[in-house]
Amino acid sequence: MTSEALKPWERRRQVERVLNPRGDIRYAGLKFAVDMAVRYEWNIEPVASGKQRASQKSRTVWTPPICGEAELAVFAHEGGHVQDPDSDGRRFVAVQGKDGERWAESLEAELAAWQWAMARLARTWWGKIAQITMERCLSTYQRGNVKTAAQLTIFESVLKEGAFLAGGAVPLRPRPSVDLTRLREFHEGDARTADIQRVCDIMRRL
Repeated sequence: MTSEALKPWERRRQVERVLNPRGDIRYAGLKFAVDMAVRYEWNIEPVASGKQRASQKSRTVWTPPICGEAELAVFAHEGGHVQDPDSDGRRFVAVQGKDGERWAESLEAELAAWQWAMARLARTWWGKIAQITMERCLSTYQRGNVKTAAQLTIFESVLKEGAFLAGGAVPLRPRPSVDLTRLREFHEGDARTADIQRVCDIMRRL
């Protein structure tokens, strides 16, 4: 039986087998993760921690069990890639890391997916650990993909938005930041930055 043909209760049971394989996880956010996967009809596949990924084309999220806030944040983020209608077509770019160049998600795709995750987790499930998790993930993109002042402004504004949702408990680096709704006036003529803004606006509404 294909995933598309599953009844809601069958899909839920299938999702639970991946997100809570031994049935012993007591983290309250687990149910929210299951509900989200069932609601958006994601295909869920198991993978080791640190290997999470997603495919918009197959609507698949690869994830370890959801044991806590960090796993839930990344799970929702990967789901954001699935919900992004243009995700697979723009996601991969070359990023310079400690071990040389590698292929990774584009800045546009990453910011959009994290904003989707924040909008879904909001104040109930987005806390200090989720914020730190996002900052660590996005730090790998900053050096190779944030190349203009306008892009840095958007990058930092996403971090600031997460810190606000986390209750202001996470200190941010002292860099200039403004609300996304005010950014357009700062980057007229910067097509790349305008595209990032467009994607973020679209993902917020999905």
